[in-house]
Amino acid sequence: MKKKQIGFFAGTKRMFHLYWQTLRTKQPTLVKQEHDGYSVELFTRFSQLDFLLDKVRSLENESEATRQKAIHSPGYTNNGYELIFQVQLYTESFYYFAHRAKKIIDSYPTLKKVKAPGLINVRNNLLEHPDSPDGTPTYSFASAGPNGPVIKGGRFVNEKKAYMDQGLYKNAEEFREAVNLILKEAIEKLSNFPVT
Repeated sequence: MKKKQIGFFAGTKRMFHLYWQTLRTKQPTLVKQEHDGYSVELFTRFSQLDFLLDKVRSLENESEATRQKAIHSPGYTNNGYELIFQVQLYTESFYYFAHRAKKIIDSYPTLKKVKAPGLINVRNNLLEHPDSPDGTPTYSFASAGPNGPVIKGGRFVNEKKAYMDQGLYKNAEEFREAVNLILKEAIEKLSNFPVT
């Protein structure tokens, strides 16, 4: 029987639930009606982010196994393009859903704004607005690095090196840690006791 893996954002979801319950109890006048809907959406977004990260990791592992088999088996044909296509699709989707989650969190009272430069860099400058003066128009994608897939990792020699993607896994961890920190601080402030 396959063991169920705990999601990357499971702890973040628990902390947000605690924050939301504490806010509703301690400061109910700060709660707006739309935050009920946002809370449901945020839990869904975190679950989607978990799914996307799991899929990327699984596909990267499958892609590496396919590469190794192709190297050691003359005449072996593989579906490497399809695997990379899916890794890129799930990677780009992660940044859009994570950005939406950030926007939701930023709308809550008593929470500081989420500071996740890796997420913002990739979503704003590499995916959504590559044609802006600060954007990067080159279309490239790299996979299988230790920090995960990289958006626009390959650049032309004369192209700006601004907004270099550090990798999906590194950016996901930075985002999760930033969210956890602001939730922890808000819970402690609302409840007047430390959160461990």
